Amino acid sequence: MDWTDKEFREVVSGSFAILSQEISEDKWAGAARSNPDLTKTILNHEITLKLKKDYDKLTSLRNDVHHAGYLKDNKKYSNIYSSVYKIFDEVKKKLFN
Repeated sequence: MDWTDKEFREVVSGSFAILSQEISEDKWAGAARSNPDLTKTILNHEITLKLKKDYDKLTSLRNDVHHAGYLKDNKKYSNIYSSVYKIFDEVKKKLFN
Protein backbone atom coordinates (compact mmCIF):
# COMPACT_ATOMS: atom_id res chain seq x y z
CA MET A 1 0.00 0.00 0.00
CA ASP A 2 1.36 3.31 -1.06
CA TRP A 3 -0.34 6.13 0.86
CA THR A 4 1.35 8.67 -1.41
CA ASP A 5 -0.60 7.26 -4.37
CA LYS A 6 -3.65 9.52 -4.81
CA GLU A 7 -5.71 6.89 -6.62
CA PHE A 8 -5.09 4.36 -3.84
CA ARG A 9 -6.25 6.91 -1.24
CA GLU A 10 -9.34 7.58 -3.35
CA VAL A 11 -10.13 3.84 -3.47
CA VAL A 12 -9.81 3.64 0.32
CA SER A 13 -11.98 6.72 0.82
CA GLY A 14 -14.51 5.44 -1.70
CA SER A 15 -14.59 2.08 0.05
CA PHE A 16 -15.51 3.72 3.33
CA ALA A 17 -18.24 5.70 1.55
CA ILE A 18 -19.55 2.49 -0.03
CA LEU A 19 -19.73 0.86 3.41
CA SER A 20 -21.32 3.87 5.08
CA GLN A 21 -23.91 4.52 2.42
CA GLU A 22 -24.41 0.85 1.49
CA ILE A 23 -23.80 1.59 -2.18
CA SER A 24 -24.36 -1.37 -4.49
CA GLU A 25 -21.49 -2.35 -6.77
CA ASP A 26 -23.34 -1.26 -9.91
CA LYS A 27 -23.42 2.30 -8.50
CA TRP A 28 -19.76 2.56 -7.51
CA ALA A 29 -18.06 5.62 -8.95
CA GLY A 30 -14.59 7.06 -9.46
CA ALA A 31 -11.56 5.13 -8.25
CA ALA A 32 -13.71 2.41 -6.65
CA ARG A 33 -15.36 1.69 -9.99
CA SER A 34 -11.99 1.72 -11.79
CA ASN A 35 -10.43 -0.66 -9.24
CA PRO A 36 -13.17 -3.13 -8.27
CA ASP A 37 -10.85 -5.90 -7.04
CA LEU A 38 -8.91 -3.56 -4.77
CA THR A 39 -12.15 -1.99 -3.58
CA LYS A 40 -13.59 -5.41 -2.65
CA THR A 41 -10.39 -6.29 -0.80
CA ILE A 42 -10.56 -3.05 1.20
CA LEU A 43 -14.30 -3.45 1.87
CA ASN A 44 -13.70 -6.88 3.39
CA HIS A 45 -10.56 -6.00 5.34
CA GLU A 46 -10.91 -6.27 9.12
CA ILE A 47 -9.37 -2.82 9.69
CA THR A 48 -11.84 -1.17 7.33
CA LEU A 49 -14.71 -2.86 9.13
CA LYS A 50 -13.31 -1.84 12.54
CA LEU A 51 -12.90 1.79 11.51
CA LYS A 52 -16.14 2.31 9.59
CA LYS A 53 -17.97 4.11 12.41
CA ASP A 54 -14.93 6.25 13.18
CA TYR A 55 -14.67 7.23 9.51
CA ASP A 56 -18.34 8.23 9.56
CA LYS A 57 -17.77 10.39 12.65
CA LEU A 58 -14.73 12.06 11.07
CA THR A 59 -16.65 12.71 7.87
CA SER A 60 -19.37 14.43 9.86
CA LEU A 61 -16.80 16.53 11.72
CA ARG A 62 -15.09 17.43 8.45
CA ASN A 63 -18.41 18.70 7.17
CA ASP A 64 -18.86 20.77 10.34
CA VAL A 65 -15.45 22.36 9.74
CA HIS A 66 -16.17 23.05 6.06
CA HIS A 67 -19.58 24.56 6.80
CA ALA A 68 -18.66 26.34 10.01
CA GLY A 69 -20.70 29.47 10.41
CA TYR A 70 -23.02 28.64 7.51
CA LEU A 71 -25.28 26.11 9.21
CA LYS A 72 -27.62 26.73 12.12
CA ASP A 73 -26.60 23.55 13.94
CA ASN A 74 -22.86 23.59 13.29
CA LYS A 75 -20.58 22.51 16.12
CA LYS A 76 -18.43 24.87 18.10
CA TYR A 77 -14.66 24.68 17.71
CA SER A 78 -14.22 23.24 21.21
CA ASN A 79 -16.69 20.44 20.47
CA ILE A 80 -14.98 19.60 17.19
CA TYR A 81 -11.58 19.62 18.86
CA SER A 82 -12.65 17.29 21.68
CA SER A 83 -14.50 15.01 19.25
CA VAL A 84 -11.41 14.60 17.07
CA TYR A 85 -9.32 13.57 20.07
CA LYS A 86 -11.99 11.15 21.25
CA ILE A 87 -12.12 9.51 17.82
CA PHE A 88 -8.31 9.42 17.70
CA ASP A 89 -8.25 7.55 21.03
CA GLU A 90 -10.89 5.11 19.79
CA VAL A 91 -8.92 4.42 16.62
CA LYS A 92 -5.69 3.88 18.58
CA LYS A 93 -7.45 1.30 20.77
CA LYS A 94 -8.84 -0.53 17.75
CA LEU A 95 -5.54 -0.60 15.88
CA PHE A 96 -3.02 -1.13 18.66
CA ASN A 97 -4.77 -3.16 21.35
